[in-house]
Amino acid sequence: MKTQLLILLLLFIQIPLIAQQITLSNIPAKNLLPTGDIYSIFQDSEGLMWYATSKEGLFRYDGYDVKAFRSDSNTPDLLESNHITCITEDKERKIWFGTKRGVYILDKSNYQVMPLPDQTIKGWVINAIFATSDGSIWVGTKNELYRYNAQGQKLGVYQTYWHGESRNIYHLYEDSQHTLWVIQWRGGLFKYDVDQDRFIPYPWAFQENPTCIIEDSKSPYFWIGTWGKGIVRFDPKEKDPEKMFVPQTATEESDPLRKQINSIAQDSVRGNVWVTTMKDLYVYEITEENSLSPLPTTDFLPAGKKIVHNISSDRSGRLWIASNYPPSFILSFQQASITRYELPLVKEKLGFPVAPLNLIYEKGSYWFWQLRLNLSFYRVADNHFTVYPHGGLLAAFEQSKSRDGIFAIKHNSQVIHIQVQNDSLTESPVCTIPAVTHERIRGLHEDYSGNLWIGTSYNLFRYNLQTKEMHKAWENTGIINCITSSRNGDIFVATESNGFLRLSPDGKKSQYSPQEDHNYARLSVTPGGNVWVKTQHNRIYYYNSQAQTFTQYTFKYDFGGDVIHDILSDNENNLWILSDQKIIVYNTAKQTFRMIRNTDPSINLDNFLSICKDEEGKVHVGGTNGIVVLKASNQDGLWSERATTMQVKCLPAWYKTNLAYVCYALAALLLISVFVWKYMAYQKPEQQQAFEKETEVTPNDITISSPDKEFIENVLNMIEKNISNSEYSIEDLSQDMAMSRVSLYRKINSITGNTPTEFVKTIRLKRAAELLKKGKLTVSEVAYEVGFSSPSYFTQAFKKMFGVLPTNYR
Repeated sequence: MKTQLLILLLLFIQIPLIAQQITLSNIPAKNLLPTGDIYSIFQDSEGLMWYATSKEGLFRYDGYDVKAFRSDSNTPDLLESNHITCITEDKERKIWFGTKRGVYILDKSNYQVMPLPDQTIKGWVINAIFATSDGSIWVGTKNELYRYNAQGQKLGVYQTYWHGESRNIYHLYEDSQHTLWVIQWRGGLFKYDVDQDRFIPYPWAFQENPTCIIEDSKSPYFWIGTWGKGIVRFDPKEKDPEKMFVPQTATEESDPLRKQINSIAQDSVRGNVWVTTMKDLYVYEITEENSLSPLPTTDFLPAGKKIVHNISSDRSGRLWIASNYPPSFILSFQQASITRYELPLVKEKLGFPVAPLNLIYEKGSYWFWQLRLNLSFYRVADNHFTVYPHGGLLAAFEQSKSRDGIFAIKHNSQVIHIQVQNDSLTESPVCTIPAVTHERIRGLHEDYSGNLWIGTSYNLFRYNLQTKEMHKAWENTGIINCITSSRNGDIFVATESNGFLRLSPDGKKSQYSPQEDHNYARLSVTPGGNVWVKTQHNRIYYYNSQAQTFTQYTFKYDFGGDVIHDILSDNENNLWILSDQKIIVYNTAKQTFRMIRNTDPSINLDNFLSICKDEEGKVHVGGTNGIVVLKASNQDGLWSERATTMQVKCLPAWYKTNLAYVCYALAALLLISVFVWKYMAYQKPEQQQAFEKETEVTPNDITISSPDKEFIENVLNMIEKNISNSEYSIEDLSQDMAMSRVSLYRKINSITGNTPTEFVKTIRLKRAAELLKKGKLTVSEVAYEVGFSSPSYFTQAFKKMFGVLPTNYR
């Protein structure tokens, strides 16, 4: 809040924001949830966030949208109870969650929810659930503890007796030594003994029962929350019970609500202990004597009592607080400053917020292509902003290494140099390519030897900036998307149809073009002269300059369907992968990654649009409403020492793999598969075949001689009416047709053989084919015209359906 107020006060001066040490922000997608009362929050191994509510079911947030899992009118029998009590994830990445009426398992491969096969606890109240490092899933119920494997098979049943009575299992926790701890409600503390396969009680000496436990990250102690005695320090190696459990006087205030602890967590930045109580959220510092000392929260928390439930930490060290009042929120820690520029003069002069589609940083200034406008220049020191006053420029431009300013493309075939003189943008001609019909410049790059490389629709040119000589370096390259170079003189080119090209200083040409992926879009050279390559289809390749190998990289991180806008290798060999809503920073040396979201409090951009780096190694990221400056290093807090491992596998060329040899053996099976496929096609209902036949070219002209003709025509009218609306969903279609989603699914599927989603996409793509044949619109314009939110996704879907790229479809 304070940061946002500071921005408003500094509108007409430079706005570098030094992030507060702790900032508060709302949880993502809060407005998409049907309730503000979240009971607990869980982050899975893929970084997805899961919200458990007490009335509305389970919700998954994937960085873009929220998906609900609950019993409602569409799925009336999915869950016996929408009250979600606990969540965990097994080693097969399935989500297990407990409810007031049993346990359910959610398979993320198809997002199907099934009840736990064990009928014994079906319909029981589930108090706790936890997946341990050995692959077991432990489920705590009223008086017993159940153990399962990832397939849902029961491995054992355990009882924990306190003073001769079995009690409610309330809390489960596994420490760094893989020891499982169990806490009972109105009972005590137990440790699981693997050798004896039973739970051993500890001599809990207080009337107030424990509620939760965590292991201290910097000492041999544990911290235990209680119901009425605040926090107790626990030393499991101590033999004397009075020394084993030490109450913390700092948490034993007179207010009984403050001493009733709901949950407890330790942040990874400072090691402070955070607790949610029946009164408020509190934080304690650990002293040199290993005792707790309270810290103030007035700088980042609103005053007054709060209804807070649970607290958890994500992989980046942020704390997620599930609460009713105030609505659930996130606490973020910043170890160093992040500079952010809002560029308010852009909106003041142009009426649009800053939205840099292409970004270059030069000596304290920014060159960028402003969305919907033109080339713009912004100088940080005095907040000076100006726009290129003439027309005819293309959005692609390149920073000059040998002089101030940039190289830009004018009137398709001319290269000009633009610089700032007396606060105005001045231009001078550089060269004009000997273009043939329909040839235009698509990319520029100045190497370290004073050569300007010019990529066109057909060729690669080299222009010597000193001698002013033009030379055609590579003919018939196809459309060039990007050019870059290494310090040793290698030139690298990304083309749209001929793959990845390398031109060595001695003139040797090399071409790398795996059969499954020709369209290469972006390049970035590492400090060692290797190259990262991004394709139009979201694949990332790596070129090793010494071994001269070109291989695809696969990341264990799931990009979740994100369209990758750009890639950047920084000065420390980190790979920055830019998508609309997040940045993945991959440390190639440690094989770790850090996710930066546009909604992070110190970032606070509507989306990410562009990325570049400066000579100091700082990374500049442009997005709608500002530019932020970051640096990838542990000291700056961009990622923590406990970063999550992302395994990377280097794939050899296809013809060198075992799979290639297996393919020969599968040739016969392929023929059989084709036969089976044709046979199944003949088995489809006649009306489905009629649909497929009559929608081959024009989706508007569907004729189905059946009682369902009127229904299909109405559906088509609705789709055509909303053909350019990318937000038009199946839910919207079902509402327009006055049907439930289930009924719509069954009806469309019975007539066409497709799901409603497939049906709508088919109609959009066939309409796109009509528009492409007319040749009046570009591929991007066609994509938006038929309701695709991303041209790259449209290209993938179009090629999958028609077998050719949209650019080749006529």
